[in-house]
Amino acid sequence: MTKDEYKQARKDLGMSVDSWVNALDISISTHKSLCSGRRAIQDRVLKRIELLQQKKSKN
Repeated sequence: MTKDEYKQARKDLGMSVDSWVNALDISISTHKSLCSGRRAIQDRVLKRIELLQQKKSKN
Protein backbone atom coordinates (compact mmCIF):
# COMPACT_ATOMS: atom_id res chain seq x y z
CA MET A 1 0.00 0.00 0.00
CA THR A 2 1.34 3.40 -0.96
CA LYS A 3 1.08 6.53 1.17
CA ASP A 4 -1.57 7.87 -1.20
CA GLU A 5 -3.62 4.67 -0.91
CA TYR A 6 -3.27 4.89 2.88
CA LYS A 7 -4.60 8.46 2.92
CA GLN A 8 -7.39 7.62 0.48
CA ALA A 9 -8.50 4.62 2.58
CA ARG A 10 -9.15 6.90 5.57
CA LYS A 11 -11.06 9.37 3.41
CA ASP A 12 -13.11 6.60 1.77
CA LEU A 13 -14.06 5.26 5.19
CA GLY A 14 -15.04 8.76 6.34
CA MET A 15 -12.99 8.55 9.51
CA SER A 16 -11.40 11.40 11.46
CA VAL A 17 -7.69 11.16 12.16
CA ASP A 18 -8.41 10.43 15.83
CA SER A 19 -10.81 7.58 15.09
CA TRP A 20 -8.46 6.26 12.38
CA VAL A 21 -5.38 6.04 14.62
CA ASN A 22 -7.49 4.45 17.38
CA ALA A 23 -8.93 1.87 14.98
CA LEU A 24 -5.46 1.05 13.63
CA ASP A 25 -3.86 1.13 17.10
CA ILE A 26 -1.11 3.51 15.99
CA SER A 27 0.14 6.83 17.31
CA ILE A 28 -0.40 10.19 15.66
CA SER A 29 3.34 10.36 14.92
CA THR A 30 3.19 6.96 13.19
CA HIS A 31 0.18 8.17 11.19
CA LYS A 32 2.10 11.26 10.09
CA SER A 33 5.10 9.11 9.12
CA LEU A 34 2.86 6.83 7.05
CA CYS A 35 1.19 9.81 5.34
CA SER A 36 4.53 11.35 4.44
CA GLY A 37 6.04 8.08 3.23
CA ARG A 38 8.82 8.12 5.85
CA ARG A 39 7.62 4.72 7.06
CA ALA A 40 6.28 1.79 5.10
CA ILE A 41 2.78 0.55 5.90
CA GLN A 42 3.21 -2.36 8.31
CA ASP A 43 1.41 -5.63 7.61
CA ARG A 44 -0.64 -5.40 10.81
CA VAL A 45 -1.81 -1.89 9.88
CA LEU A 46 -2.69 -3.03 6.37
CA LYS A 47 -4.72 -5.94 7.77
CA ARG A 48 -6.67 -3.59 10.04
CA ILE A 49 -7.40 -1.26 7.11
CA GLU A 50 -8.64 -4.22 5.08
CA LEU A 51 -10.93 -5.26 7.96
CA LEU A 52 -12.35 -1.75 8.22
CA GLN A 53 -13.00 -1.71 4.47
CA GLN A 54 -14.72 -5.10 4.66
CA LYS A 55 -16.94 -3.93 7.51
CA LYS A 56 -17.96 -0.85 5.55
CA SER A 57 -18.75 -2.84 2.41
CA LYS A 58 -21.06 -5.12 4.43
CA ASN A 59 -23.11 -2.14 5.68
